[in-house]
Amino acid sequence: MDLVLCHVTADFDTLGAAVGISRLHPGTRIVLTGGCHPTVRDFLALHRDEYPLIERRSVSPDQIRSITVVDTQRRDRLGKAASWLDLRDRPITVYDHHLTDYLEGDTSNTDPATTSQATPSQATPFQGTRSQATSPQPISNIAATHRYVEAVGAATTLVVEQLQQRAITLTPIEATVMALGIHVDTGSLTFGHTTARDAAALTWLIEQGANLRVVAEYVEPGLSPTLQDLVPVVLAAIETKNIEGISVAWAILNLENHTSGLSSLVSRVMALTESDVLILATYFAPPNTPDSSSYGGGKLTLIGRSRGGSFGTAHLDSINLGQIFRKWGGGGHAKAAAATFHLNPVNALKDGLQVFSKSPSQNSSKVPSKASPQDIVAQIIGHIEAQLPSPPTARTVMSSPVRTVRPDISIAEAHRILLRYGHSGLSVVDQAGQLVGVISRRDLDIALHHNFSHAPVKGFMSTNLKTIDPDVSLPEIESLMVTYDIGRLPVLDDGELVGIVTRTDVLRQLHQTQFVQTPLAQAPLVQFSQLGRPSPRFNQNLALNRCPLPQAVVETLRDRLVPELWTLLQDVAQQAEARGWQLYVVGGAVRDLLLAKSRAENEAKDGAKDDAQAPSPLLIPDIDLVVDGCHQTESAAGVELARALCDRYPNARLQVHGRFQTAALLWHNDPVLESLWIDIATARTEFYPYPAANPEVEASSIRQDLYRRDFTINALAIRLTSPRTGELLDFFGGVLDLEARHIRVLHANSFIEDPTRIFRAVRFAVRLGFELESQTRRYIEHAIASGIYHRVQTEMEVIPALQTRLRRELQYILEAPYWKVAIQLLADLDALQCIHASLHLSSQIWWQLRLVDRWLRRFDQAGQLAHWLVLLEVLISHLDAPHPKAVAEKLQLPAESIHRLGTLKTHQATLQQTLIQPPTSNLSSNLCSRLHNKERRSHAAETIKPSTIVSHLKSYDLPSLILIGVRSDRPLRRLIWQYLTHWSRVRAPLNGNDLKALGYKPGRQFKLMLDQLLAATLDGHIHTPEDAKMFLSTQILTE
Repeated sequence: MDLVLCHVTADFDTLGAAVGISRLHPGTRIVLTGGCHPTVRDFLALHRDEYPLIERRSVSPDQIRSITVVDTQRRDRLGKAASWLDLRDRPITVYDHHLTDYLEGDTSNTDPATTSQATPSQATPFQGTRSQATSPQPISNIAATHRYVEAVGAATTLVVEQLQQRAITLTPIEATVMALGIHVDTGSLTFGHTTARDAAALTWLIEQGANLRVVAEYVEPGLSPTLQDLVPVVLAAIETKNIEGISVAWAILNLENHTSGLSSLVSRVMALTESDVLILATYFAPPNTPDSSSYGGGKLTLIGRSRGGSFGTAHLDSINLGQIFRKWGGGGHAKAAAATFHLNPVNALKDGLQVFSKSPSQNSSKVPSKASPQDIVAQIIGHIEAQLPSPPTARTVMSSPVRTVRPDISIAEAHRILLRYGHSGLSVVDQAGQLVGVISRRDLDIALHHNFSHAPVKGFMSTNLKTIDPDVSLPEIESLMVTYDIGRLPVLDDGELVGIVTRTDVLRQLHQTQFVQTPLAQAPLVQFSQLGRPSPRFNQNLALNRCPLPQAVVETLRDRLVPELWTLLQDVAQQAEARGWQLYVVGGAVRDLLLAKSRAENEAKDGAKDDAQAPSPLLIPDIDLVVDGCHQTESAAGVELARALCDRYPNARLQVHGRFQTAALLWHNDPVLESLWIDIATARTEFYPYPAANPEVEASSIRQDLYRRDFTINALAIRLTSPRTGELLDFFGGVLDLEARHIRVLHANSFIEDPTRIFRAVRFAVRLGFELESQTRRYIEHAIASGIYHRVQTEMEVIPALQTRLRRELQYILEAPYWKVAIQLLADLDALQCIHASLHLSSQIWWQLRLVDRWLRRFDQAGQLAHWLVLLEVLISHLDAPHPKAVAEKLQLPAESIHRLGTLKTHQATLQQTLIQPPTSNLSSNLCSRLHNKERRSHAAETIKPSTIVSHLKSYDLPSLILIGVRSDRPLRRLIWQYLTHWSRVRAPLNGNDLKALGYKPGRQFKLMLDQLLAATLDGHIHTPEDAKMFLSTQILTE
């Protein structure tokens, strides 16, 4: 076990560096050696399952292989885990940016340029204070094997640089926590020890998808001493109102002195009170202003701040403070705004004030002539309340159905179920179906660590449960998760378990943007300036949340699809809706629709004329539909829906696959729909019992159905049924990868589970002009280098369905016009080993493939042969016998192909011996010894009669001749080429009818006469019918 240790009271820098180490060295587990900073604790309450954390008590010292320490060099900062540093023969690596460490306190979030004058009252409330009596201690007392200690602003920066050097990409959630580490330790790049390297590292993390809204939520800015003194004053005056789960706070202060930097004070108070919106009203009267308590003759300043929507508060994005503050002549943007009122002392009254702005003409007519600060703040709160929509509820975000187990199931079996379905916990129900507990992955890990694999889960499950009903709002759900540090909340409806809300469900709300008030609503779904070229307008941060409004998707379907196809989809949606089901179009159809729409939009923007024709309607020939919401009552809803649709479209042919709960409707040569194929399946999940096996499939939800797919760009779905018709589901960043032109796999073990996905990845990359995302490419290389495919082929039973999928992918690639590029990419990845362990693309094979392609285009212009099959036979034929035939049988190639590969080398050797072997009887032995081998073969070829060559070659079919020709040396290849181009087309001047006319009777000699006429014609003895008649009279009759 490889470990990375965070110091006690872990801050974001040590956590961010540890997450980066876990990407540098896959499989490394993160240990929090002694508690967390409060903000880190709150962050992990929602994100814990995103990182490879392990409890310190779950670690056995004898299992430790290596240790990495981040953000400290001192043993005393590691708690009880420091004893692991004394283990023998364990490499220890240290990453740190502290050139001077301290025995007490944590300086990682303090600016060294200012700490020497800091007092306890100036320290930020969340970070604690440093004792002024401390003195520098020795830099390190850890005996490290490798040490990376440099004077940068954050230890995370050092790890980021290592990731950049190795070209390792991050997920957005990994980039976010690492960005937090740099932000917090450098004071958002404002502390004196910040370096340009920190800024560069932060830039790269943003490029990797770090979510700045989450960063802003957890970063704590510093305050001046004056502003710090005001913090308790504001906290004492603050009032709070909860509106739709949003905490709106306000405070009104009367200041004796002009104070700058009040905006920072607002941000700090928001962090302290955990308010979502804060309005600060401050009144300042200059000296010599009479009766300042009446608010006359001074200045009233209003400052408003709002958080970005996150987790359960995504509807915060509906608040536009700039719009509200403009009513009083102020301004700003949606999340930060301000307004200033200069008060007239003449008109000021003790119970109110006359309000003026810098430009009285800008005052809204709705503002009363006399208003107190309390009145103005109350109006602002009212506007905020009017802007807020109702937040999502548990009913709309929960996962359903819930995977449950019984209390007496063993720990080992529960762990197997978690592994199979990728869950982080299971609900435990009794025989009556009543919820009695919840067991998490952490609970199971601890039980297994203590060798309780056979014990029932009831002894380890949590029974003190927090449950919610379906109408609980998302902010309340988030609050429960943070308060009680729980990752899942069962949803009960009248005591019945109807769903579960997990951290994943809550986090998903972070990536759902309200487009009604953002310019991105008008942006194309996917921005491409030209086919296959990324648009210069592409911005990765904006793209993270670009999911178009449902109405926009509906309009795209209606406008871009062939009308008859759109009508058909509406019909099947109505059939599903009538049964209470949800219906989604998923996978490649969604991908191609988004790409087609964006290309059409950008082509129009990039120079289309006013009279240019609208893009032609799109007919997608292969559509996958998934039915959800029916798995508890219907075992084959997809089949039922397909049968109902077939009744409405009798010209469609129905195919049913009961094992996988799927059905297909096929239209052949339809005047409008042409050759359309629609698959309808019940939402399902799958599990691979061992590498390259057939998956075990069972009914599930649309989310699990998308999770089982291969690549992010294929894990997209559009809802066709109401409510939320046109909703685009993108749980894995597929839209972002469409914009970035990346093929990204969903799971690290995806290519081990199914090797055909390697060929699919290559096919999509070449076909769409995309690139294999760097981490995905490494997964492919790791899967191939592991040798798992070779072991499966030799040690396990061959899986027919797997071989069928592999053959189909090879056919798709070799039939496509881009097959040469795809084969080169497969060769670069060494992926041909998936066909056979010893198969590699040598220069000779590559030359032969291109030559076969030319020969096929020359000799089979009508396309009667399966060109892809002949190309595949060229590849397989280079294996040592008897492997070519065996591989062909495993791939279930046609019988004639298997026969060709089984006899190819024998036939090639026979023709080589018969047609190329030099006739030494006509040459002296002395001459033979002096002739070069190539010259001998050329001489031999010239001495063989064309009729002899034809007699040997005419029994072979065209694919066999092509294979033998391209695989042979030049002399035999030239003979076969000449046969195909000329000799095979030669005809004798006389045919059977001519012989009858000359008086010859059909019989045993008849065919012999025709063969001799053809041979004489080939050998140049006869040219005309007269020559043929003379030949018959002199040769045939004589014989």
